[in-house]
Amino acid sequence: MNAITRTPSAASAPFLLSGAFLLVAGLYSLAAAADNGPAGARSVTDEITVTARKREEALQNVPLSVTALTASDLQDLQIRAVEDVARFTPGLSLPKAFGRSTDRPVIRGQGNVLAGVQFGVESGVAYFIDSVYYPGDLSSLDLNNIERVEVVRGPQSALYGRNTYSGAINFVTKAPGDELSGDVRARYGQDDDIELNAVARGALVDGLLAGSIAGRYYSWDGEWRNTVTGKTVGDEESKSLSGTLDFTPHSNLLISSRLSYQEDRDGTRPFFLQPAESNNCSPGTRSNASWPGATGSTNTSQYFCGEIKAPGSTVSLNDGLALPGWPGPGDLVPGVLPTMPGIPFPPFNIPPNNAYNPNNGLVFSGVERDILNFSVRSEWDINASGWTLYSSFAYRDEDRKTGSDSDHSQINLLTQPVAPNVRTPRNNPTCTFCASDLKEAEDYSVEVRLESPVAERLRWRIGAFFYDQDIDTKLLTFQNTGGGPLLDSENIRNWALFGDVQYDFTDRLGATFELRYFDEKKSLKEFVFNNYDDNILRDAPATPGGVRFDDSVSFSEFAPRLTLNWQATDEVLLYASYAQGYKPGGLIGADGLTVFPDPRTDYDQESSDTYELGLKGVWLDDRLSSNIAVFFIDSKDIQLTTPLSTSSGTLTSIVTNQGAGEVFGVEIDVRLAVTENLALGASYALADTKFTKGCDADQYILTSGGGLLLDSEVCTGNNVNGQGNGSIVGNQFPLSSKNQVSAYADYRRGLFDQTEFFTNIGFSWEDKKPVQVHNLAYVPSAFILDARIGLETERWTVALYGRNLTDEDAPNMATRWLQDPIVFGAAGLPSAATSLTLLGLDPTACTVAPGTPPICSTSFPRAFFADLRRGRTFGLDVAWRFGN
Repeated sequence: MNAITRTPSAASAPFLLSGAFLLVAGLYSLAAAADNGPAGARSVTDEITVTARKREEALQNVPLSVTALTASDLQDLQIRAVEDVARFTPGLSLPKAFGRSTDRPVIRGQGNVLAGVQFGVESGVAYFIDSVYYPGDLSSLDLNNIERVEVVRGPQSALYGRNTYSGAINFVTKAPGDELSGDVRARYGQDDDIELNAVARGALVDGLLAGSIAGRYYSWDGEWRNTVTGKTVGDEESKSLSGTLDFTPHSNLLISSRLSYQEDRDGTRPFFLQPAESNNCSPGTRSNASWPGATGSTNTSQYFCGEIKAPGSTVSLNDGLALPGWPGPGDLVPGVLPTMPGIPFPPFNIPPNNAYNPNNGLVFSGVERDILNFSVRSEWDINASGWTLYSSFAYRDEDRKTGSDSDHSQINLLTQPVAPNVRTPRNNPTCTFCASDLKEAEDYSVEVRLESPVAERLRWRIGAFFYDQDIDTKLLTFQNTGGGPLLDSENIRNWALFGDVQYDFTDRLGATFELRYFDEKKSLKEFVFNNYDDNILRDAPATPGGVRFDDSVSFSEFAPRLTLNWQATDEVLLYASYAQGYKPGGLIGADGLTVFPDPRTDYDQESSDTYELGLKGVWLDDRLSSNIAVFFIDSKDIQLTTPLSTSSGTLTSIVTNQGAGEVFGVEIDVRLAVTENLALGASYALADTKFTKGCDADQYILTSGGGLLLDSEVCTGNNVNGQGNGSIVGNQFPLSSKNQVSAYADYRRGLFDQTEFFTNIGFSWEDKKPVQVHNLAYVPSAFILDARIGLETERWTVALYGRNLTDEDAPNMATRWLQDPIVFGAAGLPSAATSLTLLGLDPTACTVAPGTPPICSTSFPRAFFADLRRGRTFGLDVAWRFGN
């Protein structure tokens, strides 16, 4: 029986009826649209201005692969969060792998499994607000005051800078304007899905100062009930307030500032675990059957082949908060472990220093985030000469607390070291696989650039950029729920010089050359500390305190891009480009010393060469627009995960540069005005990724029956079944979907008294995505259908909406995980032989002779956890506008 359930209640009946009406009425309206015929069809070339090259240009004239979603698109397509942007942007995938935390956008299949999870590991796609670099998550950003979202695909390292390896996402806010205007919006949907937005903007001092203020409140109760605790999980809440000021002391000078504050309070995230007992392929020693004393299982499969589907066979979360009266050493519950679904553990009777305890061991469950963000930008047309000086400064202060029950069970394995000076169970009890921490981040960036007049045949600009970020990670304890001992301290510092030159050979033929030189330094300091047993998590002895790891690494490089553009006709643009992209490298930390025979503690930058051909055209008397791009990417030093094997099993993974790969792709974006009332749009993206070089340690374990990889260069190791092969050549990149499709229809028709009837229908489909390099376990493909129907006047909008009308339940994303069958001995962390003996496994099963290294793996069996997708939802949306 599943421990988390999602079922429609009696209160859902009105919503279900409303949804049926919404879909039928919408489809009928679209079918009736043909009555108007093509005559009077609206134009699709209404000027959309973008800043994809950090200057204002018409979308159809930019020789880049860009998707621009306007404010009306955000409303009509029900784009409420960053992940919704991806649904209608070809080539962009942005699943909610960890709730509203740890965004991992993927463009053109170039993702990173550990992005945002470990220090310095980044996705390769950067966020910007008003073209100013924003290094944090934006999954809870208020989109009501956004004028436009621009997604620029392909390497942007030359112009946008750091971490734009595969693309950039720029959120352009609405300018205050000179006249008073604004709107108030309210939404109510199932499971108390409530959102209130209010925006007011206008002149404060005519001709001198204009401003805007926006506020948002959002809450949702969640829709999954955890039957382990009886609680609802998945709830979300956000409060935000932002303001902008545009100061124009002179007609040639604009100074714009933005200040925002946001609070997110999300409860337990809806994770589920697919247990190791579900594994069905790659038999070998890293399986439940290798831990018979713990699992009682005969399943020899080391991995799962197929699609990971929700809710799975084992879904349970111990997400309670701290309980009063924590037990002392003599009060620990004897080691009696109740049977877990899918994991037939027998009772244990382990000495009382370490015991399975049914009480809570998790300090915090969910996501809490406080963000203060400030930016100021200036634009000065020097003496009205056309020479323009731009500058920007941005500052961000963010505290983010996250926690989850990572063993996905209803019990906790409480652990206590023997040395009383390290900690006492009364003061700081904790459990294995119970992750809670606080990240305190502070960063700022500065950019200055000078541009020549844009009307000249030869145009150029030069600029400089500086960025500095500090992050402190603190352990959460029951005595320090606001942040306990310091785990590590991180710093990233980047400076760059950049510029470009544009030249028009003729009125129709031009070229652009861009170049950036950057230098980045990353520093990491890891600590051992007094009030926590460090050897529970790492193979390092607990000490009275001090620094465990202290190192830094630097990278510098030139990043170029060359573009040729030909305006074949007034309506058709052709372009060709070549660009180099760089994903930042970083530090592995002390854990890396357990992997490499040499004392290496860092990993290199990932680099790519991208070749792209594009066509942008407008046809059928401005009723049809089509943007097409074909590209090829050659990637080197790809950053992938390498597991850490310790005496207690594989507890974590690190980043290594394991291989090379290539991507062939096509992106198509089409918009058609069928009639004056009916507009259609569709997009398709292909990202055919494959490794051309690479050897993976886990791949060797899976193919060899559990044998250990000995040499990654020649990809050989200990063979248990005679079939070992660690090569991943030809496999698809993890987290990447090969195909994406989306389409929408918008129908509008005047009724009476300046009242307009409208309906919007949109769908997206994304192909299955491999969880890891093995291409054995996948997240299923997902088809999402939304619809909206309502009435609109100049001042009012009333709409009935439905989201995920097909009730798609494919997980957002899955993560390769492991299952913990280990038992800790009375003297702290036991030796491997002691552990195996306690669990009923012959300690010599994977050794040739006593004292020799093992030849095969008996690490924790592999499992998978995933984030559940929100189900079918109906609701009502109301908006009131004032001013012009």
